[in-house]
Amino acid sequence: MRAVTRSATLAIAVLLVFVAPGVLAAQLSGSLSGPVVGYVFDGNAGNLRPLKGILGSATVGRPLETAFPVSQVLTLDASHVIVSTGADLSSVSLDAAKISPLAIDGLPANPTRAAASVKASAAAFYYADSNEVRIVTGLPQEPRYTGLLQLDRPLTHMAVNNDGTLVVYATSEPDGNALYAWSALTGSARFVTSASSVSAIAITRNGDAFVADRDANEVFAIWDAAGGAIRGLLADGSSGVSSPIGVA
Repeated sequence: MRAVTRSATLAIAVLLVFVAPGVLAAQLSGSLSGPVVGYVFDGNAGNLRPLKGILGSATVGRPLETAFPVSQVLTLDASHVIVSTGADLSSVSLDAAKISPLAIDGLPANPTRAAASVKASAAAFYYADSNEVRIVTGLPQEPRYTGLLQLDRPLTHMAVNNDGTLVVYATSEPDGNALYAWSALTGSARFVTSASSVSAIAITRNGDAFVADRDANEVFAIWDAAGGAIRGLLADGSSGVSSPIGVA
């Protein structure tokens, strides 16, 4: 485990985002100048601001002009995002010289939750209305809809591995959360363990999962989540963990 985010230190993620299909390409390419290290998305204002300069010494630029409000953005890497564009989702290459959105067939817009893998080569999207998770692989250049999980309880958190063959997710239960692991090999999900209040899940490159439990003040692993799925404590209140909100 590389990092545990605690309540005492709030980690703020910078979102690299894009807001529109081809109609905004000229506007965006004309608005970007100088070194840009990332973008900040303001959900309340519905706009996107560039971070100009270098890491550790960057300034927030003026909002990029867009034809409509920005929403539902998932960061893949420094130059690729997935964004809701009308009726569907699109994988977008964000570059000062060329903006190229690519619609993902079979993925409706406005998912309730979204999660990208460690290498950003796969992503999972949860739709509360239908209570299902749809998986996309081949990101960012060749996105394709490759998997569907139908759930029987509301999902609260999830993570997906790099090839989209493993999803670890938490569901809401009367007495807390239940954690499940879905594998493309079996095509089904199985119960793994329980938790008080899952606040974050991450899947490593080798298929282990890390889980933060906010109410229990602990972070634990699920070793070999697609196989043996063995739970192991990594840190808890005795080591200073208090209301963890993230893992990476």
